[in-house]
Amino acid sequence: MNHHRNWKLGKWGRWGAALLIPLLALILLVFTGVLDGKDGEDQGDHISASVELSADGLGLTGEGELAAGEEQNQDFIQRFFNPELSNGQLQIRYFHLEAEEKSGDAILIHAPNGETMLIDAGIKEVGPKVAEYLQQLGLTHLDYAVATHPHHDHIGGYTTLLRTLEIKQFLTVNVPHTTETYKSVVALLEERQIPVTYLEEGDLLQLGEEVTIEVLNPPKGTGPSTLPAELSTSTINNHSLVMRLTYEDQSILFTGDIYKEREYDLVERLGPKLQADVLDAPHHGDKTSSSKSFITAVQPKYVIMSANLFQSKAVYDRYRKQDIDVFITGIDGHLLITWGQTPTVLKR
Repeated sequence: MNHHRNWKLGKWGRWGAALLIPLLALILLVFTGVLDGKDGEDQGDHISASVELSADGLGLTGEGELAAGEEQNQDFIQRFFNPELSNGQLQIRYFHLEAEEKSGDAILIHAPNGETMLIDAGIKEVGPKVAEYLQQLGLTHLDYAVATHPHHDHIGGYTTLLRTLEIKQFLTVNVPHTTETYKSVVALLEERQIPVTYLEEGDLLQLGEEVTIEVLNPPKGTGPSTLPAELSTSTINNHSLVMRLTYEDQSILFTGDIYKEREYDLVERLGPKLQADVLDAPHHGDKTSSSKSFITAVQPKYVIMSANLFQSKAVYDRYRKQDIDVFITGIDGHLLITWGQTPTVLKR
């Protein structure tokens, strides 16, 4: 015999159901990443690209609606992969690195004299895609390959590029790591006999006569003897390369993954020297970084968040409240910065 129990909601049952539904919705939002989650090197807190990012009507809806149209998108892609379009001018390309996990950075600098510098190469899984992008740009070598710090989402792609490209010089920080990815990159550098230079505060690089790059971080003298025996994520991130590129009277500040404590230190020591037209958002726009004092010191016109997974709405809003235009690779796709009387950020 089947026994069927009839459930009836009394007065308190109905109130309980009314309270339970919004509670379940809140839990769902947390687990889907709409609310800021935990920090971490391997998985940042992120929200879906379909979330409306600000109250001023900016809606970022993700698939299909990022471009004004397919034709416009194709025109941009053709321009993005045509290095001769602005021949003799500085070009900086932010590659959108598609992946299920946090994929890191890959930023290509193409100097007016033709010299090239790649800043970071994303996680190992996107290495072949970065190699394909560089091939589409007609590059068979890199004059400089830069690793801002030794975390896997910044050096992983070099396990491919060190095999497929001629790299003339490798620039990084004197901060060792224990991961297999780091060991693989070190082994490839030794195998290919690629010169490695450790950069620190005060170093200057020249790309031809027109482009100057000044290193502002890590602190002078950084090396294994000055670091703790066991390096935390925050220690490694705070020893990222911070570099200020100047071209004519315009500038861009690259920041690696520094946290707020390092930002405060830089503001205190360097102040106005941090000012830049374009800011590469520290730590991909994560809430660990982008303090108000740092933003005020840099005074950027544009901010680039190199992140396939959007990190923090609070950080995004912090920039927008200062009328700074924000571009996010995971939402806007590849980004091309051209330089005329002022920098211009182009997207699809």
